[in-house]
Amino acid sequence: MAEHPHDPGLPRATHPESDVNVGRIVWFAVALTIITVLIGLAAHVSLSLADRTPRGKPRSPLAQDRPAPGPRLQASPPADMAAFRAHEDAILSSAGWIDESAGIARIPIEVAKKRLLEKGLPSDAPAPAPGGTP
Repeated sequence: MAEHPHDPGLPRATHPESDVNVGRIVWFAVALTIITVLIGLAAHVSLSLADRTPRGKPRSPLAQDRPAPGPRLQASPPADMAAFRAHEDAILSSAGWIDESAGIARIPIEVAKKRLLEKGLPSDAPAPAPGGTP
């Protein structure tokens, strides 16, 4: 029977009378407001002082009062892509020197494919003997 919650032998459970200290919250809000205003004023004053130029010195060209230039966008992306592809196709389908002094040239891609099918890929391994085993 000693386990009954209203047993006079057990200590009585208590709860706090007030969950919130309103005075502390008000003082915190007041202090936070004052600090915010002071920081804002300090920033305004420091930026105003930084914007002034010493007498006799010209302002920086970056600090001029003019709007920033707009973004440099493509006027016609499909036309630009068509021109790019035409240029690349011209390179792929024509022969020419890449480095003439080193003997490096380019050939049309169709000719390169045909030569690759005829001769195969170059390899470091010796070619197998005709009719023999490798």
